[in-house]
Amino acid sequence: MMGWFSSTTMVGRLTAPITAGAVLSLAGFKEAYLLCGIIGAIALVSMSQIPSPRSERKSNSPGKFSRDIFQVLFNGDVVTAGVVMAVTYFAVQSLETFLPIYLGGLGVEPWLIGAIFTIELFTIMILKPYAGRLSDAVGRIKMISLGLVTSSIGITGITFLKSCEGLIFSIIIFSIGVAFTTAATPPLVSELVTREKYGAAIGAMETIKDVGQALGPIFTGMILMYVAFEDALLVISGLLIFALPLIYLRLR
Repeated sequence: MMGWFSSTTMVGRLTAPITAGAVLSLAGFKEAYLLCGIIGAIALVSMSQIPSPRSERKSNSPGKFSRDIFQVLFNGDVVTAGVVMAVTYFAVQSLETFLPIYLGGLGVEPWLIGAIFTIELFTIMILKPYAGRLSDAVGRIKMISLGLVTSSIGITGITFLKSCEGLIFSIIIFSIGVAFTTAATPPLVSELVTREKYGAAIGAMETIKDVGQALGPIFTGMILMYVAFEDALLVISGLLIFALPLIYLRLR
């Protein structure tokens, strides 16, 4: 179910640029942002209609609340899972930031660059529910490990396959790996803590993930000051593989 939920959130990422572009072309910025506000209001109203679980706790003491948060933040297993997500999104954001520049330098048409990233998002969106279901059957650790290795292979492929077909193939392989890892990690985190700490654990994992996503372009940009883009990709590929022993040492 987490895979389905995650995939539905990506529908917005896929449709937003096209919808906003159409509104900008037909009307203007004011109308585009007005549409965003309307959609946000609809989402707010929809959320208010979702019933609270009967088991949901209505109140909690400030001391207990703070203690639960600190227990999650200092839970090594949760932090390790967050690091896996951080490394994955470090790679995702690095690619989405610098790959368009790299492809432009190779003479790839802008429309094709956009299509490549649409393929990336579409592949992740479609596969996440199935990857999540598969992780239910074979285990979270196996799916996360397979995802990291597959993502690493995809990034390495971008380095060596310079043709249009090769780039698209490599991006698809990378996206498959991302789908595997990101579909299996949140359920794993929920299994590492008690029910009362689900929200805190997922929130902590997402925070660590956001740190990795934010640092991706920064560190990759620093690397690019000294090496070529192909070499930077190999560094990112190695970083994904580096996370593997961390998983087996901590989470097995």
